[in-house]
Amino acid sequence: MKNTIKNRFIALAVCICTLLTVLSSCALLESEYRPALWCVSGENGEVMYIMGSVHIGEESMYPFDDRINSALKKCDSLAVEYDVVSAEERSKNWTQEEQLQYISQFIYKDGDSIKNHLRADTYSKAKAYLISKNAYSEEMDLFVPAFWHSMINSYVVEESGYDSNIGVDRVLIKLARETGKKVLEVESEQFQTDLTLSFDDIIYDDSIVQTIDARENISMQYAYMIDLWKRGRDDLIDVMSNGLTFLYSGPEDEEYAKAYEEYNNKMMTERNKNMAEVADGYIKDGKKVFFVVGAAHVCGEDGIIELLRAKGYTVDRV
Repeated sequence: MKNTIKNRFIALAVCICTLLTVLSSCALLESEYRPALWCVSGENGEVMYIMGSVHIGEESMYPFDDRINSALKKCDSLAVEYDVVSAEERSKNWTQEEQLQYISQFIYKDGDSIKNHLRADTYSKAKAYLISKNAYSEEMDLFVPAFWHSMINSYVVEESGYDSNIGVDRVLIKLARETGKKVLEVESEQFQTDLTLSFDDIIYDDSIVQTIDARENISMQYAYMIDLWKRGRDDLIDVMSNGLTFLYSGPEDEEYAKAYEEYNNKMMTERNKNMAEVADGYIKDGKKVFFVVGAAHVCGEDGIIELLRAKGYTVDRV
């Protein structure tokens, strides 16, 4: 889904800033970089490696350490949420008809307008932000909130100084290609697009507001997330896994609570189960896979690690 999910951690801003203050008091040496890596073992000697990804990056995250390089070398395939590199390559060769078919997914078909789906103040804030980026025209009002959110998010990431082109999954995909490994898709681009379009307008209304309002501090928030990934700390990864959910900032109402419950179920709970099922299938099929999905899906009580343990696998940190 072009990584449109990244801003769930905005709700953690206060906690993040506090932790950053503590973390900045001691320099993190390159030798201390130890991203979390797990080895999953089956009864008959089957092995899979699992690693959590962050979808943006900075140069200091690379190269990967010996544990990760060794594990990747032992595997025949790399599994990612979906192959964003191949998807982008395909899109460069789309015909005009294919381009229109893709973009039509994000356009109202009945003459509707985004003005009817966002709060008036949210629409005004979002429109002003896009105007500041020379990215608004009247035709934009025909696009659904998910599209607006994606555009705003991409600009905010750009402002942060971090780069989605060197996110962990992208770097691993390129490494897999260079070493002749097959790239498997745990989900698919279309699945993530459909998922994005399935969320209630309330989700995007609130996320757009949070994203724009928090952009001045977004670099600190990304710095925290990347520091968390580099350290591979169980407790910090659990904070990330359990905390990456939207916190609605509008009026309290049963309708809103229901929308957020549905969002969290679709985004995390159900996807985690599906990802664990796919991982289980790879192992049973005898595939030697290096399995990489968003870090928020890996840990926690409902994360992939615990789901695989419940299936009888032994899962150890490497």
